[in-house]
Amino acid sequence: MKKRLVSRREIGIEIFELENKNALIVARLLDPVHLISLDLEVNPNTRVIVDARCEIPNTPTKFVRMYMLRQKT
Repeated sequence: MKKRLVSRREIGIEIFELENKNALIVARLLDPVHLISLDLEVNPNTRVIVDARCEIPNTPTKFVRMYMLRQKT
C-alpha cells in the first residue's frame, strides 16, 4: 500500500536546571508553516512560572504576526 505524507509536526521539549535552581523548559513546534518557540522558567518548589517568553518567527497569516508584534509592546 502506498502512503502519502499530508502533515508533519515536530515537537521538542528540553528541561534545564538554572544556576538559581529554577527549571527552564524550552519547547519548540515546527511544521511546514510554523516555527513556535516557548521558554518557561519555573520555580520547582512552588511550581510557579516566574518568567515566560514566546516567539513565532514563522507564521502563515498576517493576523498572527500583527498579534505577536502587539504583545511585545
